[in-house]
Formats: sequence, structure tokens, C-alpha cells
Amino acid sequence: MEGYHPDLRPVFERLREEHRSIAAVQAALAALPTGVAIAEPDRFRAELERMNEQLTAHLAYEEAEILPLLADVPWPPAP
Repeated sequence: MEGYHPDLRPVFERLREEHRSIAAVQAALAALPTGVAIAEPDRFRAELERMNEQLTAHLAYEEAEILPLLADVPWPPAP
């Protein structure tokens, strides 16, 4: 899609960076020890909330920028 819309290069760059950032938060959350929810519930909640905020903002941006492009894709695809 990016190849067809070079004018949206900054959008795709931002989305890639957000994907990396969300993956890092996800990895940090997964790396918390199994018992952290009991031992450190505030820390676990804070990490979970951070991931939720980043993911929600990312999805809103992605929907605003990418969904209009998908409207131009013919469906079903031509054989």
C-alpha cells in the first residue's frame, strides 16, 4: 500500500514506529514475573494501562489514515 501512496510516507513511518513501541510495551508486560499481579498489582496495572492507551491511540490513527485507502481497493479482487 505504501508503494502506491508515497505521499503518505510519514503516516507509514509513524505506524511502523508505533508498532515497535506497542511491541516493546507488550514485551515488558509479558516479562513481568508471573506473580507480579499479586506482588506488585499497581505496577502491573500501570503497564497494562500504558499498553491500552498506546494501542487505542494507534488504532484510532490507523483507522483515520488507512481505512480511506482501503475503500479504494476493489473487492473481491479481480482474477
